[in-house]
Amino acid sequence: MKKFICVLLGIALCLGCFSAFSACGGGKKKMGDAVYPEDPQFNALNGFGVNNVNTHEANSHDPVVIEADGKYYSFNTDNYNEYGYSVCESEDLIHWNYIGVAIEGFGSSATDVRAKCEAGTSALQEVYDILSEDDRWNDTCWTLWAPEVTPAKGGGYWLYGCWTSAFGSPHSIIFQCYADEVTGPYEYVDIIVYSYDGGGSWPNAIDASIYYDTDGNMYMAYGSFSNGIYSIELDPKTGLRADGLKGEDLLPGSSKTAAERYGASIMANRSMEGPVIAYHEVSLYDGDVKNFDKSAVKTEDRYYLMGSANDLSSTYNMRSYWSASPTEGFTSQQGGTGNRVSGSFSWRLSAERAEKAKIGFDFFAPGHNDLITTSDGKNIIAYHNRLDFGQNNHYLFTSLYSFTSRGDLVISPNRYAGETEGKIKEEDITSLSDGNYNYALVTNNSYKLSDNGGYARTGLKLLEDNTITIDGENAGEWYLYGDNWVYIELDGVSYYGVALPAWIEYCDRAGLTITAVSENGANCLFMNMNW
Repeated sequence: MKKFICVLLGIALCLGCFSAFSACGGGKKKMGDAVYPEDPQFNALNGFGVNNVNTHEANSHDPVVIEADGKYYSFNTDNYNEYGYSVCESEDLIHWNYIGVAIEGFGSSATDVRAKCEAGTSALQEVYDILSEDDRWNDTCWTLWAPEVTPAKGGGYWLYGCWTSAFGSPHSIIFQCYADEVTGPYEYVDIIVYSYDGGGSWPNAIDASIYYDTDGNMYMAYGSFSNGIYSIELDPKTGLRADGLKGEDLLPGSSKTAAERYGASIMANRSMEGPVIAYHEVSLYDGDVKNFDKSAVKTEDRYYLMGSANDLSSTYNMRSYWSASPTEGFTSQQGGTGNRVSGSFSWRLSAERAEKAKIGFDFFAPGHNDLITTSDGKNIIAYHNRLDFGQNNHYLFTSLYSFTSRGDLVISPNRYAGETEGKIKEEDITSLSDGNYNYALVTNNSYKLSDNGGYARTGLKLLEDNTITIDGENAGEWYLYGDNWVYIELDGVSYYGVALPAWIEYCDRAGLTITAVSENGANCLFMNMNW
């Protein structure tokens, strides 16, 4: 796996050496090793709640993305389209189209799902038969939640889904299905874990995510609030439990202990859900940022755990941790709280003002993400986002993610448009927009309580003498070191970040973004060039 990842990174760097798009919008221009995007011509963000092929990125909740057969496929929690996990297809991770459902015949609506289950003809009849006997079953939750799809050892694909006894109940089942083709149809195989002991001391069996360690061992992380995040080792040949537990072993009355059935606790954070774990070999530097010493850079093997925390509809935000082990020791600059990776913010300057009429949406309660490294070496985070502060209409967004000199995971605060991470030069940072940036500070889980109510501010300037001014007044200093690491001290707070090419939507042109996390991991600083 290490070799595979290194090869991918090498491909990405080579791609970056070929060409870069001018931030001024005309022709191609060499700018370090980074590739600046051309106009991606994003799909219109509409069609929410409509069941047809024109919904594009709409109706996406808890997305997972897989690359297969030269394309990308997203699978989503049942949400307005036919039940059984909606599937969308993309050739570029930018434009998506709804193409159908993964589990055929599960049902076209909640009423249809219920009728099939009660008639004994459901595609997931075995799961229904177990859940319907649960003392928390209330005949109202017919939705399948948070899918995961991964290649099967001998060909084909495994889908891991979850079904719960009632909305918000910790009595839930994660099950496995199999299909020859990535788009399905998927057929039920077996259950993986059933959480029927209640919340508190034990996890909720929902939000499955598959990952591997560097030795090829296979694991499933899972958990939604309740008692945090757990991990079960799976057999990479079958995708089922490595300990052989199945059937009666996982049902009430089993002689197996709860500890045996649930696996290992890896993050006891009861405010978090939607775990995803990804391995990366990262470069680290703890030397002087003002006088960069390349010889002091070291590499380290890390497993990154990301999850989403707090209230689903208001204060949702993404958190990250890391560990040298795939199953224990996860920590962050904030310990068990996790580094803040993102939260609610907006490049609009106020609720009434869409900056230059180019961007008409907010980043509201973004989360429940997936992390993928593409075959050409790009690190992409896929997540659902509500478009307007206080609203509840989910859309599929993708962005680049990267790592600071301390190894903190950070994401681009812009939609992915085809850019490639690479070496950035100081003159790019100070000259492309004459050093002018808009900036947003995410300092609280609630956008209303975050800096400036979550809205961006103007007037920040990065000068050639490495100072920062805001509205002409000195506000701090900045340094570029390594390929694209950035250190910023702003109003007395230290931030570590990364400079990335991006499509700046409110200016409708390519440029640079800087994404950074505060020294203590509590806050995010996002900066976009502004013309």
